[in-house]
Amino acid sequence: MIWKKSSRTGFAGSMVSFATIITMACMVSIFNTTAIKPVHPGKGITPAPMPATVIIDGNSALDGFCGGNGTNGTPGNPHVIENITFIMDDDMKDLLVIKNTNLHLIIRNCTFLGNSTFTGTNLLIENVSNTIVQNCSFIHGVDQLELSHVNNVSVTTCSFENGTSGIKLSHVDSCKVNASWFVNGDYFMYLESMVTNLTIGDNNASNALDFFHMDDPDLEHLSAYQVNNNNSVNGLPLYYLVNETDMNVAGDAWAVYIFNSSNITVLDQDWEARLPFITFNSTGITFTNSTVNDTEVHFHLFNATNVMVSNVLFSNVSGNIDLGRIKGLEIDAVNLTSTSLSLLSFSVDN
Repeated sequence: MIWKKSSRTGFAGSMVSFATIITMACMVSIFNTTAIKPVHPGKGITPAPMPATVIIDGNSALDGFCGGNGTNGTPGNPHVIENITFIMDDDMKDLLVIKNTNLHLIIRNCTFLGNSTFTGTNLLIENVSNTIVQNCSFIHGVDQLELSHVNNVSVTTCSFENGTSGIKLSHVDSCKVNASWFVNGDYFMYLESMVTNLTIGDNNASNALDFFHMDDPDLEHLSAYQVNNNNSVNGLPLYYLVNETDMNVAGDAWAVYIFNSSNITVLDQDWEARLPFITFNSTGITFTNSTVNDTEVHFHLFNATNVMVSNVLFSNVSGNIDLGRIKGLEIDAVNLTSTSLSLLSFSVDN
């Protein structure tokens, strides 16, 4: 059954009021109630192809939305939102908002569908803990999945398509992103601010500008992430080296990030990544025999000793190279073609 609007009663054949619809929706705030199907316990709302924002705010709202299915939000009996397609046009900001809850929740097998002019967030999770987003599809949008002020949230086996960023993270602690795909967009992960204890593994980004976007990289926190070397961008591996010694990374890397390591040589690279090279708290780092092409590039070298950059060609490149607290820096045979690079440095000796 589909509720239809009536000019006299609000809905044809019924005296159901807007407040009643809110009650039936189990404490979920709904804007634009055109063609909304009745709620089935544990199933949530299946919107017709009309603009609608669904907001679940607080533990009681989440209990009401999901509890009719016999769940109670405990670790052994988590609430579940599943098998729902959230559809909207370009008039609204967000599709689904979940906030202010610490109940255990699984969101799985859902589709969040925007359109080519959609500029909102498909799924916003804010001030939340103990949530799993699993096997969901996100299509179009700016920040397709936004995690803000959350902890213990996992994203696994999800797909992100045609978005500016797949996952935006801000004030996030102890979260995981695993076995997910990002296709036809700019950045798989936008690390906005204060992202700590992040685990990343087995993800793939294709036809993307880069894996990470960071306005101001927090290298201290970045160095503490748990990142395996099975993440890739445009078919090339993203190397995340922590506590490594005496290692060569030769060719076929999308980017190389080096933390707390020594005697690492990166060579024979042909880079188009925007954030291809980071080294932090490391010594004996060499970058040689490589090219950087056709990109807006950002290099970050901090807290490092005995760093050599030699025989590197920058072609049609803009951006900056950030150097900080470097001792023993040697630059030799670096060539620039149609390139404008800013060198930002402080406390660089020798």
